Amino acid sequence: MKSLIAGHKTETGFADGEGTDARFNIPFGVAVDGEGNVLVADTYNHALRKVTLRCSTVLTLAGNEEAGYTDGIGALARFDEPWGIVVDAQGTIFVADNENHCLRQVSPGDGAVSTLAGDAEAGRGFADGQGQTARFNWPMGLALDTSSHPIVADAGNNCIRKLTTAEGRVTTMAGSAEADPAFADGPASAARFLHPASVAVDCNNNILVADQGNRRIRMIACKGGRLTTVAGSAEMGKATAQAPPFNLLSLMDWRWTRADACWSWTAMWVRTRGGGLPGPSAAPGSQSATHGTRSSAHGLQQATRRH
Repeated sequence: MKSLIAGHKTETGFADGEGTDARFNIPFGVAVDGEGNVLVADTYNHALRKVTLRCSTVLTLAGNEEAGYTDGIGALARFDEPWGIVVDAQGTIFVADNENHCLRQVSPGDGAVSTLAGDAEAGRGFADGQGQTARFNWPMGLALDTSSHPIVADAGNNCIRKLTTAEGRVTTMAGSAEADPAFADGPASAARFLHPASVAVDCNNNILVADQGNRRIRMIACKGGRLTTVAGSAEMGKATAQAPPFNLLSLMDWRWTRADACWSWTAMWVRTRGGGLPGPSAAPGSQSATHGTRSSAHGLQQATRRH
């Protein structure tokens, strides 16, 4: 059963409040914290929102309707189309700030937004390295591995990246920004993607990738890092205009066996299976929830327009 918890079915906007009094503007990223709150990357409002499920109350955590780039607390912070969002067991929120080409963090104590990696002023690019020396190119999906390190679908660079949080160092796990975007399984150095949009991590620390442009689900093995295809084909959905894979569900967080958070263009929904809303979890962190096929189509249009 699917029920509307916040926002409006047809109206976009930016407003905190209860239930249908709240407004969103094409929210892409969704995660669930340890207390069962839904965290939302409200992409076109350039803000991070929190939905308390039991009372359907929406509160803005950081950012506002104004696009930009500023570290700071709450409404003083600025994002430019935040997409992926995850939260670890300590309540630290990680955000893929898409148009700023960087990875941001929201501290659990004071809610301060800071930049972990990438440089908005330098713009998009490709470079492994520490902190602001690293470069991204439209980072989209995020997940946490079993050690709570963020895994990034670096869509514009056609590769999968990893941030080691203790060092703040970004490394490339698979794919290549220098080679032409294509499809190839094999060793990490030879693997090729075409606009990877989302990532998820299973309980064995294998990384699943929604390879949007190639219309496939790929897997990077924990042992050896070899890339394989687990579902889909280049012809998938072409005859029926079926949307390509866009966002992946966490395979580690048991909460999603009972409830999914998903979105339409303007609202947040909860779909329950077996009763009950999500509650606190002992999992190391939450991952993004599944999005519908409408988001898939929009995401592909975005990637196509940019490249």
